[in-house]
Amino acid sequence: MNVKKVLSTILCSLLLTSFSSVYPQEEMSLKEYHAKLDHWKQRQAKTDSVLKQLDEEIAKLKAELLKTEGEIKQTGQEIYELIEANEAEVEEFRQKLEELEKKVDALEQKTAESQFDLRKKMNHDVASCWKDKISTLSDVHARLSLLEKKMVLINLKTRDSSTKK
Repeated sequence: MNVKKVLSTILCSLLLTSFSSVYPQEEMSLKEYHAKLDHWKQRQAKTDSVLKQLDEEIAKLKAELLKTEGEIKQTGQEIYELIEANEAEVEEFRQKLEELEKKVDALEQKTAESQFDLRKKMNHDVASCWKDKISTLSDVHARLSLLEKKMVLINLKTRDSSTKK
């Protein structure tokens, strides 16, 4: 708050200085001097009042932010309890899912003949991921759905190429 007062005082001083340099130098009476000084003091008081209000609003917003962050953390804990896992287990599952995604992407690049054995294992791996409660998390669910769609396409492609022979 002291910094703001100093800044507002400097601002007022600069305004006074610029005001006096723009207009020709006139001699003013002591009465005029006091009137202008009072005017600038009032402006500074208003500025200080606005700064104080803004500081209060900032403090309220910070408190609200802390409360919201606490609620988010609590909700996260409740979600972990619902899926019967902790944060480390969820992260481990996500890494497992990422590895599975890489394998499926690599599988797409292989020929239909070389896909046969791998395809069965990948179908099994994707299906087993759905059995874990962690799969109910929205990001994990979306990734698994995409993996499943890729596997359906691979299965169709493999089946189509085997029926053509």
